[in-house]
Amino acid sequence: MKKLLGLLGSLTLITSASATVIACGEKEPEITETFDYDGLIKELKVDVQKIYQKHLVEKVAPQLFGITSTESSNQFLRKANIDKYKGNPSGIQGADKTALKNDLEKILDVKSLETSLNNELKKQNKYKIILNDVKSLLKSVAFDFETMIIQSNETNGIYLGNVVIDYDIVLQYKGEKEVETFKLNDTLKYTSTNQNWIQTGSKNFYQNITKDYFASNDAKNSVHTNLEWNKIANGKDAFEAYGDVESGLKKYYQDDSRDNNFRTSIISFIQKNYFDSSQTSLPIDFEGDLIYKESNLFDNSLLKVVNQNKSYNSSNSIKYDYKEENDKMMLETFFRKDPSQIATQNNLGDYYFTQKNYKMWQQEYSVEKEKFLKQLGLSTDQMEEIKAEEAFKKSLSLGYVSLKGLSIRIDNGAYVHQLPDFRIAINYLFSKDIKEDAERKNLALFSTKTLSAFHETFKIDHDYNEYPEQNTNEDFLMAIKKSTLTEDFNFKPNWGRETSWVANGNFNLTTDSNFEIALEDYRLEMFRKANLTSNTKYEFAFSQARNGNQWSYHEWSWYLEEDGWMIADPGRPNTNPNLNEGILHFNLGYIQFNFNLDKIIKGTKEIEGKKSFIKFV
Repeated sequence: MKKLLGLLGSLTLITSASATVIACGEKEPEITETFDYDGLIKELKVDVQKIYQKHLVEKVAPQLFGITSTESSNQFLRKANIDKYKGNPSGIQGADKTALKNDLEKILDVKSLETSLNNELKKQNKYKIILNDVKSLLKSVAFDFETMIIQSNETNGIYLGNVVIDYDIVLQYKGEKEVETFKLNDTLKYTSTNQNWIQTGSKNFYQNITKDYFASNDAKNSVHTNLEWNKIANGKDAFEAYGDVESGLKKYYQDDSRDNNFRTSIISFIQKNYFDSSQTSLPIDFEGDLIYKESNLFDNSLLKVVNQNKSYNSSNSIKYDYKEENDKMMLETFFRKDPSQIATQNNLGDYYFTQKNYKMWQQEYSVEKEKFLKQLGLSTDQMEEIKAEEAFKKSLSLGYVSLKGLSIRIDNGAYVHQLPDFRIAINYLFSKDIKEDAERKNLALFSTKTLSAFHETFKIDHDYNEYPEQNTNEDFLMAIKKSTLTEDFNFKPNWGRETSWVANGNFNLTTDSNFEIALEDYRLEMFRKANLTSNTKYEFAFSQARNGNQWSYHEWSWYLEEDGWMIADPGRPNTNPNLNEGILHFNLGYIQFNFNLDKIIKGTKEIEGKKSFIKFV
């Protein structure tokens, strides 16, 4: 903890969504710095996963496939032991079990993974607040011996030995009050063989299938890696293409994989490129029907580009000002009017999903697309060929689909040898033929559903008709119906009046352990209604203009009362250079903007006492 205090120079209170720094000895906290705690943990998990995947390809793959004649360096994983314990893994005890565990850790190259995680993440400034207090990011690796399978077979002089076991990699970081952990779950599938061509082919397959299949220009393959919405729509509306499509991906790459020829394509590609031999052809197939593991289409997507935080001073941030007539209409669109009205879609299309904004997002996304191709390890020629394709130009997301169950089947399945789970890279798009106007219209319609989810969660009263004249001293942001959510807002803080970081937790629907109120369920339900993945950002905050940190210095005080959230002039000057004077930052799905609320906030200077910010009705 001393390191944490040393980093911040004062006592830190951490909620699940933000950290608030207060000066020791003061009755009420003065905000000096904030950060998105939940967002930081999400970023950490993403970065850990990237390092882990790279480690699997570069460090683990060479160890996963052994030749019987060179396995003498293994303590346990040798042909004799595999044959001895096949069908009886529970018989491995004592010294043999210790030797096996040592071999498994050597295959995973645990020390190298630990070094990579620490070197690449502990040194990053943004992670120091959660990693400085842990000696190592990697805490432990645990093998589940109850899941272990050991089998072997020798046919026509070809020997295959198989050891399969589930494991957890446990990662740690400094949490709110103590060190917390999360896990990476995976399955190790080791192959022992007496055939060099099988070892070489298996290694090449595991290290290269992700990029090789993606780069294939054979139409029988590219139809599955340039996946258009109509292939997974299953009768859904066009606008639904822009949200969470996980169920559609699973259906396409698993349930319908025989009918749409994906199975035939991927198996043929693997067979031809990695396992064909002049001596024999290895019978490769998926075992069973459950071959889909997971996908990741968010980390390199148009959605993430739009959803990434942009500070008020950023040239790429979208800004509104309540003094402007059109922007008064947009405030009503975002926070007051029924999103199901056609006017909402029209307003979003005319004043948010504009040609200018769409072009800006596409330019930002093009940078991410280039990075993705480079990370795949494609050659320059391959990259240029892919970038010239219309499907790539119309991309909504570049990511990965993970598959399991690939096996070598001997004697028509009498012996099934499990090969490692693997990933294919895919490009997801609405259509190669979609025009910009149609895409922007789809985005606007999808985002009306996003706003509907926000409005339903907060129970915004669309029939409320007692708003003051717009942008006057008495004006307030929105009226919401009293509900279980507003009841959950009502807790007693440690100070005489509510602090801005309490309001922050309320509006951002986060969990604040200090008050034992969990709002995270509301947040997740809002994502579900909006058809957004849970790793999407949602923020409702008064942020620093300079760098976008949540809930910055400002010149008003917060009061939570029966009739709503109130604000007032604290009666003291604040000369901080990062002062926020009423710039609201909102971010959910494809909707992100900074809104100068003007008199909604600045009216506190003109009114004696408190005024409404959000009214409960």
